[in-house]
Amino acid sequence: MMLIGFCLALAGAQYVTSRFTPDLYAELMAIWGGLWAESPMLVVSLFLLFLMISVLIVLKVLYGYDLSKYNPLKRI
Repeated sequence: MMLIGFCLALAGAQYVTSRFTPDLYAELMAIWGGLWAESPMLVVSLFLLFLMISVLIVLKVLYGYDLSKYNPLKRI
């Protein structure tokens, strides 16, 4: 599990290496690797949350959907 977490962290942190210091790169790898080793379901949940937010942003920006009409708090 730790090896899978390390590989995921390495792949996810490749983008930030050109913009941040190598120390931050190592910290990101350690954080994601540790998260995967401790709780793979947490990493999967965070990924699905990110994916869902990305889909909502695409619907809003590209297709112009009015997402506020689905807000349950406005019905109160």
